[in-house]
Amino acid sequence: MSGERTPIVSGNWKMNNNHFEAIQCVQKLAYLLQKEDFEAV
Repeated sequence: MSGERTPIVSGNWKMNNNHFEAIQCVQKLAYLLQKEDFEAV
């Protein structure tokens, strides 16, 4: 195990957004990330 911590982004159904706001948030995040920037787990 390495000494570096890896940042993680997560969410759950309790987000304080409605359905459309939650989709918009995820779409913005996906647009800003490059494949080299993350590892899906």
